[in-house]
Amino acid sequence: MATLGDGVRAKTTLFLVSLLGEWRCPRDRPLQLRLRAFDRSFTCLIDDHTQLLAFKDVFLDEDYRVGRDIAPRVIVDLGSNVGASLIYFRLCYPYARLIGVEADPVTFKRLQRNVAQFHGIEVVNAAVARESGMMPFLRYSGSSWANSLIPLWERTGQGHIAGRPLRRYGLMSVDLLKMDIEGAEWQVLPNFRQLDKVRTIIGEIHRIDQEAPRGLLECLSDFRVAVVAEAHHVAHFVATRD
Repeated sequence: MATLGDGVRAKTTLFLVSLLGEWRCPRDRPLQLRLRAFDRSFTCLIDDHTQLLAFKDVFLDEDYRVGRDIAPRVIVDLGSNVGASLIYFRLCYPYARLIGVEADPVTFKRLQRNVAQFHGIEVVNAAVARESGMMPFLRYSGSSWANSLIPLWERTGQGHIAGRPLRRYGLMSVDLLKMDIEGAEWQVLPNFRQLDKVRTIIGEIHRIDQEAPRGLLECLSDFRVAVVAEAHHVAHFVATRD
């Protein structure tokens, strides 16, 4: 099993390896990341280059940093991938209830392993969708973070998974909602009937059928919205309720 070290060296190595572009893990074994963040050492397993990029985005670039001055009690992570964002949230907010939702059943198994070393992280294997039911799930070889309900580009495989609307989770309130669901946000956000119970949303909006990402933000009129980065047809945003 390949291993990266911890501390500053691990961060440097993680950054350099993530620049290799079409890097692939050996098919017969995952790569083990041994990292240290917020005074905690931990190990995670990854299976492809995009999962490595997820750790870079979360722990080096801190894409989901919303400030240490808030104390969220409930955090919902839509599109948890192999757990980088869930681990980050647990280390930042040790007393929050954490719920992670990941659609891909293969990625979900890796997610379960990676977050098991941390207390109080609930994970659900389902797709967040407009309505409940089975639906097509599109796969992209070597790019597991792009697997989605929505055809963003040419797929390499297809299966079916269970979809579940957000209201089915029975949450009375959500202090922090993280959303990275590869285009499915165009179905979820306009149809989320409990949006008034969410305090802060952070995540990505993807361009769909020539629709600009900023167009979807109009449904967040009750929030103070900031687009913090925009590139490659994806807008990264933070929306906070006044």
